[in-house]
Amino acid sequence: MSASAVDGCYAGMVARILVVDSFDPTRAVTADALRQNGFTVHDVADDDEAAFLLAREVVDLVLLDLPLEDTIEVAAAIRRGTTAGPGPKIFALVDRAATAQRGRARRAGVEFFLLRPCPPAALLEHLSRML
Repeated sequence: MSASAVDGCYAGMVARILVVDSFDPTRAVTADALRQNGFTVHDVADDDEAAFLLAREVVDLVLLDLPLEDTIEVAAAIRRGTTAGPGPKIFALVDRAATAQRGRARRAGVEFFLLRPCPPAALLEHLSRML
């Protein structure tokens, strides 16, 4: 499977992304950049909103930009709630200092880590390679 950051597609379909970020300004910038590049984007501020949305919508990818403990909890909840197929890919934005806890995050279901700060252009490049 390959993706194009230009058209938001992979496997011939538009990628559906859920952005979970408690900081409104960065969530808005990230979601807008993804939408401008053709992705279908839902954006929420916390784990409760994410759970509500995931119960009603299918997404291909979840981008978590939360403190690492919250990221671990949300990823684990997503994996527990996935009943059909592998579920969405889970990406987490993390600080360099979080290196020691990445193993826990992987066990919770995080598949990819991106270092903060991750400007929208870099995020789009990573998504195009990893989807």
